[in-house]
Amino acid sequence: MAPSQSPPSFAAYVFSKQARDVAQDTARLGGWSDDNIHGGGLAGAARLVADRPLAQHMIAEIGNESLSQACESVTEIVRSGTRLVVVGQHDSICTYRALRSAGALEYLPFPVRGSDALASLTQKVANADQPVKRALTIGVVGCSGGIGASSLVENLAYVARQDPIAQRVGLLDFDLWFGSMAHDLNQDPTSGLLDALAAPKRVDRTFADASMLEIKDGLFLYSHQARDGQDATELEAGIGPLLDKMSPMFDIMVVDLPRALLLRQPDIAQYLNALVPVMAPGYASINAYSRIMQGCLNENRTLKLAPVLSDLRGGAALRKKQIAHAIGQEFQTTLPLCEHAMIKAQLAGQPVVCMKRGARYSGNVRSLWRTLSAEHRPQRSSFWRSAFQKVIA
Repeated sequence: MAPSQSPPSFAAYVFSKQARDVAQDTARLGGWSDDNIHGGGLAGAARLVADRPLAQHMIAEIGNESLSQACESVTEIVRSGTRLVVVGQHDSICTYRALRSAGALEYLPFPVRGSDALASLTQKVANADQPVKRALTIGVVGCSGGIGASSLVENLAYVARQDPIAQRVGLLDFDLWFGSMAHDLNQDPTSGLLDALAAPKRVDRTFADASMLEIKDGLFLYSHQARDGQDATELEAGIGPLLDKMSPMFDIMVVDLPRALLLRQPDIAQYLNALVPVMAPGYASINAYSRIMQGCLNENRTLKLAPVLSDLRGGAALRKKQIAHAIGQEFQTTLPLCEHAMIKAQLAGQPVVCMKRGARYSGNVRSLWRTLSAEHRPQRSSFWRSAFQKVIA
């Protein structure tokens, strides 16, 4: 194809006469030429695609390739700018979901009518000019061990779900080595997390709803440890893409991120709106904070930092002002020592904010949530401001 030549309006890559007939019927109904109907199927089209699309609209027939290979072919074709409909013999929801997730406009199992293929190729996406809604994603990282970072994640997620702005909240435990959030909340571990991390691009709303655990109305949990020879480090590579894929499915996502993970993969920060480093009053926490934040801010210059000081462990007992001066950042709140409330919550498999709503710990978590969510709340005009604006309009 010459560089100045635009791609044809329609093309098809098929194997069977059945698919060729569908392609010809689609071309006729769409007022397109049927000169670009070729053999080779989906895989053949993927091998030919380059920087420019083979056609503006395409029908491709899936052959004997595996579903994973077919998904890769779909991604390659769609990435070039082609609107693609896949047809084939496989009549399964698994095939449908995988090909749609890979980028196909539609998957149509035979028998297929040309009118159905044309409708899928020419469909207009509702509100196409509107940006896709994405979740407010809050990461929490403990700068030292045993200072209540995971407990804060649980409590923050419960507080977020009680807020009217959050109808769907995702609670994600990404400590694949020793994460115990499911056990803390008296729930069964969710093995679907490991499947999602192994193939994050294939995760859709249906899979997420089926594999996550709804521990409260609108609050969904992912928490599972890698076992039986599974390589947790390899699975961790899917965390960033999974956060990106799941973001449109939720209003809020609260994520437990181990400090070692952020040191290895600071690029995860690009998928976060805010990061809450939980610090103990000791030198080790200051050192960890410095190392973690340097990498994360290099990846996401707009990342909002909301440091929290934990009094659950003494350490060197540095003063709050000393630590704030050392890190160059004021603390958003403090997690006070509350042994009895923590013990009661652990025994009940519930967060402190549910067991002891009036406790200082619960109030501080709610205050932190208001700070983190302030920019994502709808702006309300006062009565007098609205009246004034009408007068000067």
